[in-house]
Amino acid sequence: MKKKNYRKVLFLEILVTLLSLGILTGSLVLIWVSSFTLPDFSTIASRQLESTTKIYDRTGANLLYAFRQKIRRTPILRENISDNIVKATIAIEDDKFYQHGGISVRGILRALYVNLTSDKTQGGSTITQQVVKNALLTQQRTLERKIKEVILATKLEQTLPKDQILLMYLNDNPYGGEIYGVEEATLYYFGKHAKDLSLAEAAYLAAIPKNPNLYNPYAKTRDPLEQRKNLVLQRMLETGVVSENDVAVAKNSKVVFVSKSDNASKAHHFVFYIKDYLEKKYGPDFDTQGLSIKTTLDSDIQTKTEEIAKNYITEYITKYGKSKAFNLTTLNTGIVILGGDNAQILAMVGSRDYNDPAIDGKYNIATALRQPGSSIKPIIYSAAFEQGLTPESVVFDTPTEFNTSCPPADGKRRDAPCYSPQNYDSSFEGALTMREALGNSRNIPAVKILYLVGVTNAVNYAKKFGITSLTDPKRYGLSLVLGGAEVSLLQLTSAYSVFEANGTYRKPDGILEVKDKNGKVLESWEDSGYGVISPDTAGKITSILSDNGARTRVFGPNNQMNFPGRDVAVKTGTTNDYKDGWVIGYNTNYVVGAWLGKNDNTQIGQVAASLSVVPMWRQIMTYLINKKEPGPLNKEYTSVPKVEGTQCTNGTAYDISYLAAQKGLFGLTNDSQLPRWYVGPSSSCGQSIPETSSSTPTTTPSNSSGGIFSNTPVVQLPSTNVSTSSPN
Repeated sequence: MKKKNYRKVLFLEILVTLLSLGILTGSLVLIWVSSFTLPDFSTIASRQLESTTKIYDRTGANLLYAFRQKIRRTPILRENISDNIVKATIAIEDDKFYQHGGISVRGILRALYVNLTSDKTQGGSTITQQVVKNALLTQQRTLERKIKEVILATKLEQTLPKDQILLMYLNDNPYGGEIYGVEEATLYYFGKHAKDLSLAEAAYLAAIPKNPNLYNPYAKTRDPLEQRKNLVLQRMLETGVVSENDVAVAKNSKVVFVSKSDNASKAHHFVFYIKDYLEKKYGPDFDTQGLSIKTTLDSDIQTKTEEIAKNYITEYITKYGKSKAFNLTTLNTGIVILGGDNAQILAMVGSRDYNDPAIDGKYNIATALRQPGSSIKPIIYSAAFEQGLTPESVVFDTPTEFNTSCPPADGKRRDAPCYSPQNYDSSFEGALTMREALGNSRNIPAVKILYLVGVTNAVNYAKKFGITSLTDPKRYGLSLVLGGAEVSLLQLTSAYSVFEANGTYRKPDGILEVKDKNGKVLESWEDSGYGVISPDTAGKITSILSDNGARTRVFGPNNQMNFPGRDVAVKTGTTNDYKDGWVIGYNTNYVVGAWLGKNDNTQIGQVAASLSVVPMWRQIMTYLINKKEPGPLNKEYTSVPKVEGTQCTNGTAYDISYLAAQKGLFGLTNDSQLPRWYVGPSSSCGQSIPETSSSTPTTTPSNSSGGIFSNTPVVQLPSTNVSTSSPN
């Protein structure tokens, strides 16, 4: 009896000791747990997930760019999520989701057993626990985090309905790399929306979160992904959410994943052009606001233009790169294509290779300021046409000295302060119509026309065409018309669209529509075009630039700017010392501007730079013509042949200055410059000076500003630091 009682006492003592230790341990654990700093639980239901802002092409289907911070995510509502991915996710992740209260004891014990008995690791977290972990906790595997996860998961289940917890999970779950949420993952992997997921696609998608690296669809082998996809389908069958036939069909379905290259960013220069606008309009955090931007870009045209540009410049370097005089390895190009009827940006190529540091490829040459050479001339000619001159007006292409303090020109180059500009071929053609002078890009007639218009007036006039970079008329002087001021390719291309649009200017827009993350339209494109010149003047310019005969003297009848049977208007430009080549042209559907040169502004040599870029421009225009057949351009205008034509009575040819004085144009009074222009070469009806009207200027030049909008023309000679001669 004593022995039995002793054992009972010993057992009780041990039991009491263990209970005491348990209570002590439990107390310590409770004290430890109570010391935890739990995150603010009240914010989990109302928190706003950062959403990725995305830029699309004009179809809204082709993604150009998704702004990447740490994640890419597009939260959506439950009705926009396919039941297939909901069922697949629950089956593989937490098949008792709608039965448990936030934690699964069975899952925890199963995970504990696997972790203790093998070298594998397994999580026992429910969907609710994963929501808590993703939203409020870290990804660290610690006991403290696990306890917090259990506490918060239980609390979450008591606060929110199951369906809301599930939606939070689907919108925030990681699917590999920077991809978060089913909508973003579906777009990334399948190029469609989450509401359109098939059963097979949903099984693949539900398989990925377990181990995104192992189950990566773009890995060298998809065997692990295939096995887990089949496991997902099997679990769906076991839980009764699909039939055996559904599983069989899904396993045999051929699922196509989006090519990884298709997920790469596209149209980089255009995208960052849009980015600058978005940042100014919606603030520096626009990229996480979940904006959806449908742009004006045509993906097909952009891709083809990039291909043509890269291939052409590569071939050009190969062909001419052996020159010892010029290093062509850094030769670059820029291209802008606008819609003819709306000036929307359809393509923008800012360099031949965005990723080439040797050419500073990330620099957008399409928006950079460069001297345009003779491609600016149509703007200045149109200013004269607005005042009443016509393509039939006669202008002398003869040696001319524009500084009246210098002796008359002798045909040779002169240094400042004298200014006697040259033509690109150092020849003089005599009496020409303005059609011939512009078509063949003669420099001396162009300078005379600018003199009549007035430099200050010309600068103000150009601003109506969207050319806002011209700000200092005194710096440019008369060299403005020869490309002595800086403009961007985008500006000048949009300026030419005025001629195509019968005198209407439209700002070159890049955005069709912006929506917020809830689908609300924040802005949309509207036609804000307004008239800046008369349709008559636009018709005059278009008539000249589309007249192949008008440029035959320089380019020959079979030049690459001619498209027999189709109306295409075009003008080239080359800057001084052959640093920049320009060509800008249009038909009824498109306005295409192209530039060729080097970012460091050094010479490119070989032939005239404009002629170097024309073949590339022609390839692009040919592609566009084949894509969409153009109609006839408007070339109608009013002409007064009796006044404007060459008059050879008594051996004279009437120069534009005489005609302007006779008609009272440009406010011509008391300008000794103009009589120098009257004498034509003997081959052009003689050399006599015609009789002048009472308004013909005969005295010294006025120094006041003038031209189109005042009484006297301004005399502004070019400064010494800008281009003074521009071929083509």
